Amino acid sequence: MGTVMVPIPTFTASLYALAVGIIIPILSSLYPMKIVLSETLTDALDYARSKTKAVFIEIVKAKDFDKKPYIIFGLIAVIYGLAIYYFLPLSLVSLNFSLLLTIFFLILIAMFVGLVLLALNLQRLLEIIMVYLFLFYEKPSTRLLVLKNLIAHKPRNRMTVCIYAMSVGFLIMILVSYNLEINNAQALSRLNEGTYMHLELPRTSTVTPNEFEPFLLPVADLVEFHSYETHQIDFWYFYIGLNELFVSDDLALVQLPVSVLGVSPYNTQTLIQDYIKMYQSNGTTDLSLSEQLYTARGMQGAGMGGFTSKSLSLDPDDYTQTYKINMFTENWNVFTRNRCMWSTSVMPGKQMTDRETSQSTSMLISLPLMKKLMGLTTSIPNFPFERVVIKLKEEGNEDHIAQVKKQLNLLSQRKNAEVYDYNDAQGAFDDAASILDIIFNVIIISVMFLCFFSLSSSMTANMLEQKKEIGVMRAIGMRKARIYFLYMYE
Repeated sequence: MGTVMVPIPTFTASLYALAVGIIIPILSSLYPMKIVLSETLTDALDYARSKTKAVFIEIVKAKDFDKKPYIIFGLIAVIYGLAIYYFLPLSLVSLNFSLLLTIFFLILIAMFVGLVLLALNLQRLLEIIMVYLFLFYEKPSTRLLVLKNLIAHKPRNRMTVCIYAMSVGFLIMILVSYNLEINNAQALSRLNEGTYMHLELPRTSTVTPNEFEPFLLPVADLVEFHSYETHQIDFWYFYIGLNELFVSDDLALVQLPVSVLGVSPYNTQTLIQDYIKMYQSNGTTDLSLSEQLYTARGMQGAGMGGFTSKSLSLDPDDYTQTYKINMFTENWNVFTRNRCMWSTSVMPGKQMTDRETSQSTSMLISLPLMKKLMGLTTSIPNFPFERVVIKLKEEGNEDHIAQVKKQLNLLSQRKNAEVYDYNDAQGAFDDAASILDIIFNVIIISVMFLCFFSLSSSMTANMLEQKKEIGVMRAIGMRKARIYFLYMYE
C-alpha cells in the first residue's frame, strides 16, 4: 500500500512522552508535598496510629470463592480469539478493507487491555528495576525508602497505574489509528489514480495526439515523459453490441472477464513507480513494462495481473505458452491468440493484482494490437484516447506544475475533461490531517489534565496517610528537600 510506519519517535512524540512520563507525575506530587510539609512537627507527630497498610492479605474459603468473573473473562477471550482467527484471513482473501480495519481496531483494543494487565502483574518487578536503574546515584537508604513507600501505597498505586495506563494507552491507540487511516487513505488515493498528473476525458469523449500536442508544446521542456491510454475496449464495441469479453486458455476451460486497453510506449515511466509490484517478469530485457509491448514478441502479447496469468498457467519466459482473447458481439465474433509479457501484483491506476477479485481485471496491450482488435485503420496521431499521463522533470517544483496545469486546463475547458494533480490531492489530505491534529491535541490536553488530578489525588491520599512518618523523618534530621525528592521519585 505504500504506507510506511517509522518506528523511531518524532521530536513531538518525545515531548509528549516526556510530559506524560515525567513532568505530569512530578507536578502532581508537588502540591500534596507542600501541604504536608507546611505543618509543624507537633501536628505532624500525631500520636494517632498510622493508617498505612504495607501488606494486605485476604483469606477466602474455597466454597466462597466467586469463579464467575474468571469464567466470563475466559469465554470472552476465547470468542475473541476465534473471531480474529476466522475473520482476519477472510478480510484479506476477500479484500474487505472495512472488515480488515475493524479487526485491526479490535486487535489494538486487545493489545491495549493486555498491556495494562501485564503492567499490573509486573508492577512490583518494574518498580524495583526502575528504582535501581534510574536512582543509581542515590544512597542505598534513599532507594530502600522509595521501595518501602511503593509497597505501603501498593493498593492505591495499582488503581492509579490502571487509570493512567488506560488513559495513555487510549491516546496512543486513537493517535496510531487515525494516523494509519490518513496514511492508508493517501496511499489508496495515489494507487487508484496511479499518476502524478493526468488529463482524463469523460466516457463520451476522446482526445487525439494532434489535439493534445499543441497545448503541451509551450511547456515541453518541463515534461520528462507523457503517454496515452485508450478507453477500455468495450467502449468501442458499445454501439455494435458487445455481448461478452473474456480471456481463456486455448481450450476455453478457464474463462476470466477482463478490461482491455491500449497504452503508448512510455506509459510505465509516467506512473508512480513505488506502486508497481511485479508478479512475473521477462528477465531477458531491460525495457520498461510498456516498452516491452512494442517489441516483436510484445506486439502479440499483453501485460496482465498476477491472478490472470496464474489462472491461465502462463509464464512470460516461455514464448510457446498462449492464451485467447474472446469477443462476442451482435454482428461478429473476434478471437486472437496472444502471449503473456509480464504480470503484476499491484499496478497503479489499474485493476491488475495477484488476488482474485469480484471486478474484471485490466489487461494492457500495444496500440497496434488495440487497433487490430477494434478494427480501426486510424493513424496514431489521430487515434482517440481517454487519458493523457504526464510526468514532470521536477515533480516538486510548484512553478513548473502551475505552468503545465495551465496548459492542461485550456484543453480541459474545450473537452470538458478533468485535470488531476497529485499535489492537490496531497494538499486535501494535509488539510484534513491538520484539522484532526487540532481535535486530537485538545483531547490529549483534556486527558492529561484528568491524569494530573488523578495522580495528584492519589499522592495527596498517600502523603496524608504517612503524615506521621514524614514528621518522624523531619524530627530525626531529614531535610524537606530530601523528602520532596523521596516522593517525587515515587
